[in-house]
Amino acid sequence: MGGKKVPIPREPCACIILRRIAQKATDFYDQALEPVALSVNQYSLLVNVARKEGCGTGELARRVGLEKSTLVRTLEPLIRDGFVTDEAPAASRSRCFFLTLLGVKALEKALPLWQRAQEGITARLGMGTADLLRLRERFEARGEIGIDGAGAPPAGRKRRGQVFARPAQRDS
Repeated sequence: MGGKKVPIPREPCACIILRRIAQKATDFYDQALEPVALSVNQYSLLVNVARKEGCGTGELARRVGLEKSTLVRTLEPLIRDGFVTDEAPAASRSRCFFLTLLGVKALEKALPLWQRAQEGITARLGMGTADLLRLRERFEARGEIGIDGAGAPPAGRKRRGQVFARPAQRDS
């Protein structure tokens, strides 16, 4: 194909590197929690429901950093399998989540498995939990990072699953 050559950066994309690390970490925790048949996402929800019993969908979503629809999809199997119960009144549109006895027992079995995974991942990263929290705080202190490295994202920020529109091509 003819035409202009596009300059390609020599260094790898930091975003892709971070995403791959995050996926490997998720796989590592999921494998560690396999004996109790929980994913790390489900484990995190059980922990957060236990920390804030009686919380609703919005509050729990904010606590764990998920969109409400993603939270509900992740909670559904935990409710179905009897680990979490929704004790909101039947006619109510709000939710009120609590761990069941089965959920408490699952969490008790999962905790030492999670702790071993936590120790393993921090050793592999060469960073303790406090270091990871400081790293997260550096990003969160500014809110969302925009193109210029600070402030809010550009207007019309895309959501996961959306595709940017391609610019119209002109005949030159």
